[in-house]
Amino acid sequence: MPLPVAKRALYAIILMLFISPVACSSPAQTATPVPSRVAQADMLPTRTMPPTALSTPSPSPLSIGAMIPTATAAMGTSTRIQMPTFTAIPPASVQLRPEAPVIQGTRPIRVDIALEQLVDLYGVQVRLTFDPSKVQVVDADPSLPDVQISPGPPFRERDRAFVAVNRVDNERGTIDFAVTLLRPARPLVGRAVAASFSLLAKGEGETRIELAQVLLANPQAQPQPVRTEALNIDVRP
Repeated sequence: MPLPVAKRALYAIILMLFISPVACSSPAQTATPVPSRVAQADMLPTRTMPPTALSTPSPSPLSIGAMIPTATAAMGTSTRIQMPTFTAIPPASVQLRPEAPVIQGTRPIRVDIALEQLVDLYGVQVRLTFDPSKVQVVDADPSLPDVQISPGPPFRERDRAFVAVNRVDNERGTIDFAVTLLRPARPLVGRAVAASFSLLAKGEGETRIELAQVLLANPQAQPQPVRTEALNIDVRP
């Protein structure tokens, strides 16, 4: 009667072990052979070979670094990433400050374009509007053509500042003024007077001088926020 396939495979393995003792004594042949799928179900349990040093893989330097805590972690310290902080620039204040609350008779009064809370100011550009039927702007430099106003103290020296625009239109009621510092002049911080002008009475009643446009810039030509305040003044011829 033919033997089952599993038993024949088992007998063949036993016979091979007894016939080839030299091959069995070799370390390379001591491992338990892997049975085929057919014989695996009917095989008797075999003794499990003890694990050798090679059965546990040695960790690589990368895995060692991942397993061993660093000195920073062992000391209980942590590394913080310093994020950049941005400080909001406060708005500068631009006001029209008269030397007197009333314009009366033939005596003109001076009005300063006052700047406050400046942060690295390097350039100023302003446009003012007024009622030409109530007041007129007095020419600050009659030796030059047209009508001008006077630059403020920080902008009067020619080797320190450059006046790009200085123009008054007494018919339309406008004042345009633009000035910038020149290198190596230091930027202005805190307070300054951009320019001054004198008003002479022409009509009668209250009138309003507006800061229609204002631009303040730092040395990189970046604008600083501004808040403006108009001027209401009485006129008495």
